[in-house]
Amino acid sequence: MINLKKITVISIALMTCLSIKEMPALSSQADVKTLKTVKLGERNLRQKQYKLAIEQFSLALEADPSNLKALIGRGLAHYAKSDYIEAANDLAQASKIDSSNPSLLYDYGRALYYLKNYDGAIEQLNQAIKLDPKYANAYLFRASTWDALGQIDKVIDDLSEAIKLDDTKSQIYLMRALHYRQLRKFDLCFADLDKAIKLDPKLIHWRATVNQEIGNSNEAARDYTYAIKLDKGTSKAAQYANRGKVYMDIGLCNNAVNDFNRAIALNPQSEEVLSDRAHAYIRLGNFVKAINDLNKCIAKKPKSSDSFFRRAQAYFELRKSQKALDDLNTAISMPGGKDKRHYICRGLIYADEGKWHQAIADFSSAIAIDPNDPAIYLNRGTQYSKSGALDEAIADFSQAITLDSKMAAAFRLRGQAKAKNGDKQGAINDLQSAQKIYEDESDRFGIMQVTRLLSQLN
Repeated sequence: MINLKKITVISIALMTCLSIKEMPALSSQADVKTLKTVKLGERNLRQKQYKLAIEQFSLALEADPSNLKALIGRGLAHYAKSDYIEAANDLAQASKIDSSNPSLLYDYGRALYYLKNYDGAIEQLNQAIKLDPKYANAYLFRASTWDALGQIDKVIDDLSEAIKLDDTKSQIYLMRALHYRQLRKFDLCFADLDKAIKLDPKLIHWRATVNQEIGNSNEAARDYTYAIKLDKGTSKAAQYANRGKVYMDIGLCNNAVNDFNRAIALNPQSEEVLSDRAHAYIRLGNFVKAINDLNKCIAKKPKSSDSFFRRAQAYFELRKSQKALDDLNTAISMPGGKDKRHYICRGLIYADEGKWHQAIADFSSAIAIDPNDPAIYLNRGTQYSKSGALDEAIADFSQAITLDSKMAAAFRLRGQAKAKNGDKQGAINDLQSAQKIYEDESDRFGIMQVTRLLSQLN
């Protein structure tokens, strides 16, 4: 998941700097020794010797507690050290002396932001912008503050103002694009992403991410391919892994395995990519290789319920039901392991073994987690039918149809249950509904099944 707030703050940091050059000049009456001490503090501040800078500014303030330049300098040094309380105190005192300095108010607003005093930050940034309507960095940091307050429309407004003042910063377009993404305004999101990429082609992986999110898999694969070509750093493994996931979405599992192999070669410690490759192996039917990968995942992260779940799937496909059940029991017992997929998988194993009551219990647990999944009702209804609980089976098939009116199997199975329950006409109606859906889907096997069942009722 993308950390929007982190992107915003990092981007702002790239475009901001300490405001030493805008510090006010000392009065002509300033003590020469104090002047030298302040200048030494400024030099230390520029050289990022923040502790020394604080010491020098403090000495100056001992001699002259209202020395504006020393107050601002010490406030900025504290800010650079992430000592935001001290920074805010110094900058607040400085702003009382000079409330007409937009740079000072901007820095004070930044300190308040990191203290999570967002309303106070907005107040200072508003004043900075009022004093200097072309202060691009103030718009940017105010956008970040609106983001913290959840005011996305205001974030976009401030980013738009910043772009009007300087349309050469790729990061500002990126920030606005990601906020449009939050609002599901994808046309505007892609327009900004295109502009960001034009300014900095290495940002293309963001467009790939959004394309992947909304199901534009082919476009996402294309963008990740360009990202891989451009990436010469440590994130190349992530680009291969992401493209591998897209190939999985498309159904190109061999391509996915190749990409996961490349990602693992670049970053052998990635448990997530090993798990993804195991998933690809499962879909390719290479269950032994899947289990080998998942064994490594579990060794690296022994409390990963997902790894136990996937290994259970592979064991089940190899007809090693007890090992599969052991893994599913382990997964379910873990924190966060009560996942509907785990219960469904265990229910299917119980169903395969003819343990209808255990299967029904697991499908019921899955329904409690997600009552809007028609496939679970279909599975539970099938087990009710096998156990002779026809009324319960019909109720489940009916619920599946309510959730998905094009589920031919639900009509077919409800028709069969109604036939067993003595409702011949109801059975015929359901089987005819199933037949129509199968015909619309050109499902020859389904048509043959229903035709045979109808002939038995006539």
